[in-house]
Amino acid sequence: MMNSFRWGPDLFLHGTASSNGADLTGITLSEPLKIARQDFAIDPRDRSFNLVTGGVQHGMDFDRWGYKFGTSNSDHLQQMMMLPAVEGRSTRYASVPAFRRSIAADGAAADVYRSSPTEPWRLLRTHLRMTGQVPGVVEGGGRAAGYFTGATATYMYKGDQWDLPKDQAIAVVCDVGSNLVHRKRITEDGLWKIGNRIDQQNEFVRSSDTWFRPVQLGDGPDGSLYIADMYREVIEHPASLPPVIKSQVDLNSGNDRGRIWRVVADKKPVRRTTERLDEMASPDLVKLLSHENFWHRRTAARLLVHRNAVEVASELKSMVADGDMPESRFEALGVLNRLNGGLPEDVARKAIADQHPEIRRRALYVAAEKGLALTESEQNLLVEDESIGVRFLLAYAAKTFIPDGASRVNAILKIAAKSPTDPWVRWAVEGSLGDQASEFLITMQPMVSKLAAAEQTAWFKSIGGQVLGGDDSSAVERLVAFLQNDSKSDGKASGILKAVVNDLGGVKPNGVAAPLAQWARQTVAPELLKMAAAGDSRLASMGDQMTLVGWAAPAESRQLLSQLLSAQFSSRVQQVALVSLIRNDAGAAETVIESMAGMTPATREIALTSLASRVEGQAAIARSIDQGAISADFLLPEIKRMLSESRDEKVRAIITKHAEASKSLPVGELYQSYAKSLDGPTDIDQGIAVFKRVCASCHEPEAGRERVGPDLLTVIEQPREQILLSILDPSREVNPKYARVQVVTLSGEVISGVVTAESDTTLTMVDSQGKTYTIAREDIDELQTSPKSLMPEELNKEITPDQMRHLIAYVTSRRASPAK
Repeated sequence: MMNSFRWGPDLFLHGTASSNGADLTGITLSEPLKIARQDFAIDPRDRSFNLVTGGVQHGMDFDRWGYKFGTSNSDHLQQMMMLPAVEGRSTRYASVPAFRRSIAADGAAADVYRSSPTEPWRLLRTHLRMTGQVPGVVEGGGRAAGYFTGATATYMYKGDQWDLPKDQAIAVVCDVGSNLVHRKRITEDGLWKIGNRIDQQNEFVRSSDTWFRPVQLGDGPDGSLYIADMYREVIEHPASLPPVIKSQVDLNSGNDRGRIWRVVADKKPVRRTTERLDEMASPDLVKLLSHENFWHRRTAARLLVHRNAVEVASELKSMVADGDMPESRFEALGVLNRLNGGLPEDVARKAIADQHPEIRRRALYVAAEKGLALTESEQNLLVEDESIGVRFLLAYAAKTFIPDGASRVNAILKIAAKSPTDPWVRWAVEGSLGDQASEFLITMQPMVSKLAAAEQTAWFKSIGGQVLGGDDSSAVERLVAFLQNDSKSDGKASGILKAVVNDLGGVKPNGVAAPLAQWARQTVAPELLKMAAAGDSRLASMGDQMTLVGWAAPAESRQLLSQLLSAQFSSRVQQVALVSLIRNDAGAAETVIESMAGMTPATREIALTSLASRVEGQAAIARSIDQGAISADFLLPEIKRMLSESRDEKVRAIITKHAEASKSLPVGELYQSYAKSLDGPTDIDQGIAVFKRVCASCHEPEAGRERVGPDLLTVIEQPREQILLSILDPSREVNPKYARVQVVTLSGEVISGVVTAESDTTLTMVDSQGKTYTIAREDIDELQTSPKSLMPEELNKEITPDQMRHLIAYVTSRRASPAK
């Protein structure tokens, strides 16, 4: 559903299509415009549509400086990063950070303080979901109300009637289900913003009338706030109401009603009349760009663009250069950029040097899209700019702003050094290096050496991936030369080698990376084989070198794998070899299967997991199961799931056949048998042990891993019976946020997890162990979305009834001490 039409800082009309996307059609579209987790913008001059960053549900707005905010049902205040369209940035990344994130300091589904009673139907629906009588996500720990469930209509107050200090930014958000309007004070949080509650234990506007349904917010010429009140008895989507409730309520009750409220500051004057701006002369509209009320400024700006008022260009240039208000300079800059002829270069350079950081930031945004190269003095000033937003944009569009490679590396290095732990700055740097990636990789070492290990790895992975993913084989040669020389001295390049081997997915040994493959075959592989022949235990710490050989030299890799899986080597060496050397190679897969009889249980588990992450490995496991060499009962739930969703029909058939033979009881019977044990004595320590063994990797992963399951704070308030049912039947109701996606790459790697971010060129996923993968879309051979949860099924085979009782006791004990 299209909603929240707002005039953006680019003077396009922006809107959101809700989080479920759309296929837009219209008289100016030759074919449907596909929207997926994005918003759209309409050019008022030619009515063309463009896709822009977005993807919220119902509510979107810009603040006075062009920062974009939005709202989704249970994530009430989010910010979206808008970026200029520039040429020359990389299309492959080690990691792409999310460009939309929740910014509410008190959490996405924060508490609200309604004065209206909770509707009886809402109480009944929660009860039915909690007891498993109807499907549906149980939110708020089983509370029917008291938290954001229907957030709508983000509005950034920009009027003048409230007479607020100019440096005070306020976001206003409705909760249509709780009959209230909420507000937050917005402050800086690095590159992003953060919102803190203003009204403690209270709300800005709230009604005891359950029919009060604030659905949208807006401004007007009087500088006050307007609330669109749908005034309706029931505000739920029919699909979210069980039939037993729908039969008792009138879903159309109130569809002939609705009202608009105006919120004004007490004892402040209200502007009663306003001139017809569309009838004003263009010079008068230019003067209105200095109006205290945002509505006047933005309306005048869009009218000037609609008229293409080139006759007032000189007045606009003067305003950009000498306007008293930074807001007026901001609007004049936007208008000039949209008039025929565009923003003149001298005006852009003047704005880039403006005393206000938001004018500098916006001027850089526009200059990047126009392809403006910066002078040396401009570069020197901007890399030291006080604003991280300015420095970020400089790094993001550095290939445009700083064409000279050496100068670009020098500038980007200074920007990186000022914000070395910011993932968005790292991403901006990564994509702007081009053929200078190898030089940056080497020269950044003094900066990176001062960081924590996780940050060092992230930098090496990002920049190493650019070297291998580029089109300059000489850059790879320089990298190899550095690795060779360093391996003979103090070994400081170990971080770079680790980064390189982590980015080999999708990189072909016979392409640009041929110099690296040659070094692996001619130098690294012989050294490892020599060590293996000597039974050298140091091989346990050489997983990176093994990975390199596995990628570059299949024959040597199989030979090395065969040697290291012999009883001569410790389980540690064998496990490193299994993780590092297995590729999408049928021969290697058979070697592993043949060696399993001599493996310890832990090593065997790693072997099967490694095989299951390759197409050929899945086929080898299935054949072994069918031949009786491996029992399907001993496969981990995650491996069973990957095999059951294999692209190979034979693999799916085999695992289905053997799964039927060992199928658990129906969920209802399982639930009854486990529920009987819930009232027995509990042992919290045993519950912690079960949690660490079965649950922690998804819900509370170790440092350096991403959480892929819901935060336990969202479930600890649920009754024991609901928690039990969620464990035994995880796919009963799947939150779309945790839908499982399986990707098969062109190299045969199989990755199963949830999608955490995506761009036009990459997909970022996190698997069930919390490991993050960023996959270039051009490397994806197949993508499937499963209707089932990422949470494993048949956990009854991992957790006995007594262990379940202890586990649930531990989880619910965290209600009083969530820090445990």
